[in-house]
Amino acid sequence: MRPPPKASAGFAGFRPAAFAFFRGLATNQTKAWFEDNRDAYEAEIRLPSVAVAEQVAAAYASLDLPLSGDAKRSLFRLNRDVRFSKDKSPYKTHAGIVWMRPGYKKESAGVTYLHLADEGCFVGAGFWHVEREELDAIREAIRVDPAGFTAAVAHAESAGLALDTSDGLVRAPRGFEDITDPAILPAIKARNLLVTARLTKRDVGSATLVPRIVELTQAMLPFLQFGWNAIAEAGPPPDWSRLQGR
Repeated sequence: MRPPPKASAGFAGFRPAAFAFFRGLATNQTKAWFEDNRDAYEAEIRLPSVAVAEQVAAAYASLDLPLSGDAKRSLFRLNRDVRFSKDKSPYKTHAGIVWMRPGYKKESAGVTYLHLADEGCFVGAGFWHVEREELDAIREAIRVDPAGFTAAVAHAESAGLALDTSDGLVRAPRGFEDITDPAILPAIKARNLLVTARLTKRDVGSATLVPRIVELTQAMLPFLQFGWNAIAEAGPPPDWSRLQGR
């Protein structure tokens, strides 16, 4: 494993003003307040996020890691999609940056992610809100190769990451009721499979954030690769749209 690059020039970290902006936005969910503070958002959150997205992507490329990102694809919008939500607050009070496999979108299965919020920050990787067919493919791979899965998780844990299966089903899902091994049952029941590491505001406020993300990604890669392989071996999900109108 090659060492990650040193601290990136041009990125000095997210300053305390970024979190002050989020605190202000949380109590002032209006377009007027946002427009009055747009310059702070640009300077303290969006532009540093662009720098992180592009510098991490460049580091991935230099290490031949199969993930990419850029200013256009990696940043999430600050505006919330409120169409199907009871909470009509128009703005998110956090920022997210994602890196995905080349040729895929940020919503694709198996990404790395940086989360910035006043309440807490973290970096992680995994499979979030994936299609049921993809999730079942990973579950089946865990059933067939539990040792390979636990080894991938252990590799991530050795770098300080933790498997997060908190959003899990009460019982094993249909088709997996026979699994009782406590070493893998939480992962089988999980609706999202993630490994994450908490970051302090000091961590994200440092120029060493980029190499830290890359270092953690190297530890997360076997976990991602396990899921990618499982989905690839299962093949593409059915195209139900072809059946419409029949």
